Order: sequence, then C-alpha cells, then structure tokens
Amino acid sequence: MEARCKFWLPKKNRFCANAPLNDSPFCGNHTPRSDAPWIPCPLDPSHSVLQENLGWHVKRCPFLKQARSLSLQPFYQKGINAGDEEDEDGGPLGNSLPGHPDNVTTSEMKRNAVHGLSVPEFCSLIDKIKSLHESMCRDIRDSFKVTDACDVWIKGQVDRKLPFQEKHVMQQASILGNMEEHGVLKRFDMGEKCDNEGLDDESKNDVPAVVEFGAGRGYLTQLLADCYGINRVFLVERKSYKLKLRI
Repeated sequence: MEARCKFWLPKKNRFCANAPLNDSPFCGNHTPRSDAPWIPCPLDPSHSVLQENLGWHVKRCPFLKQARSLSLQPFYQKGINAGDEEDEDGGPLGNSLPGHPDNVTTSEMKRNAVHGLSVPEFCSLIDKIKSLHESMCRDIRDSFKVTDACDVWIKGQVDRKLPFQEKHVMQQASILGNMEEHGVLKRFDMGEKCDNEGLDDESKNDVPAVVEFGAGRGYLTQLLADCYGINRVFLVERKSYKLKLRI
C-alpha cells in the first residue's frame, strides 16, 4: 500500500489521501508551517495564506485570475445559473458582496447565507429540496456495474505506486459500466491485457472526444482511456491550482 499523508481530517474521519513529500510524512498542503499566522484567503477560503502576505496575495490569487478570465469570455453572463430567487431587498442573492473584486461569490458566502436563514426559512428550503428530489428522482434506482475490462484494470493497480483509493475507483468503474450498458461506450473486447487494442479504428471514431468536467486528477478519464482505448479527451478542472503545493 502506497504511503499517504499523515494529516488527520476530523470532518472526514480519515487521513489525507494525498501522497507525502519525499522528505516529509505530510503532503505539500499539510507540511508544518512557520509560526507566523495563517488566515483564509478572502477571495477563496478553501486555501489560506500568511497574514503578512495577504495584500500581495489578493492581487495574484489564482481564483481572482480565473474569475476575471472567465468574465472576459464571449459566452459569459454573470449569474446566468443563479435562478430567480431574490433576497429581502429585492436583489439577487449574493449580488452585493462588499470587499470582493468583481462581486465574486465564494463558498463561504453561500454557507453564511444558509446559516443566516431563520428556522422557518430553513425548513421551507428543505421542503423545496425534498419536493424537487421526489419529483425528479422517483424513477432513479441504484445500479452498480463493473465491466470485465475495468475489473482487469483495477486488479492491476493494487501493487502499483500510484494514488489508489478503492472506493473512488469502484465508483468510477461503475460510472463507465453504466455508460456501457446504456450504449454510450462500445463494449470492450477482452484480451489478456486491458489496453488500447480492444477497439478498432472505426469504433474509436464513434466517440470523437470525451470531455470530463470536474476532472480532478483525471483518474476517471485514465480508466476510460486504458480500458476503452479512447485517447481524445479534454479535462476541465475549475480549481486545478488546489492540486499544487501551497507556498
């Protein structure tokens, strides 16, 4: 079993799953820091910075660069997916965010908006969620399927020195298994190895490209490429900078 970061995550009740640095029992994100105070980034509280570097950081934060880059795209329209809900003042929820460049809405602000609800308002929100879930998900059933191709791949990963979490891999394999069952993927022609020779050129052309949103480290696409021979892939990860060492 490969080494894992020794930092304990109390909310998840487990150790961090990232690989440790060569000279440390911790990963780059959890390596012990100096005694100087660290504070959450005001633009994106999912990461923290030295308090003394805050002024420098907020001008160069990757989240800010990403938000500005997105706003310059021709297809971009702020709040297009926010819905029609309005706050008590009649304006869109989260539209007035003092102190945040370009009115960026962070996850912390969304949490604070929920925490700020009164008990009746919160109960009403829960009722809305339950009602929508019941109306949309009444016909959804559990379907766990792992194809032979994926099973061969999974067994071949156990002894390799790569990040490997069985729960996540099995979920990803089942995603592909269900996609295959519904005809989205061509069935793999099993051989002695799980490689790219299972599909002929004509079959490969049936899926010209695969786009994975929220790709993270790209494990799902790796499984897809190794087991189904699909080589033309495009990975989209909104916060890829979170996978890098914090400095």
